[in-house]
Amino acid sequence: MNRPTHLAQAAGDRGRRIMVVAGDVSGDASAARVLAAIRRQMGQVTAFGLGGDLLQAEGMRLDAHLRDGTVVGVAEAV
Repeated sequence: MNRPTHLAQAAGDRGRRIMVVAGDVSGDASAARVLAAIRRQMGQVTAFGLGGDLLQAEGMRLDAHLRDGTVVGVAEAV
């Protein structure tokens, strides 16, 4: 497998880790597809962060589920 040098160097001995933040269902779906593509290209990647069921099914460790904090609108967000 041919990996870009800067990515391999950045991983070092800690392995590859990526933090993902998907705050709604469409973001969860998009991020799950991106995570799957990253894993196809780079092999094992540990993913963690905020997401939903699709990211969890892709193997991401959910530190927070999007259903627990999703808001819509400017007033709700502030």
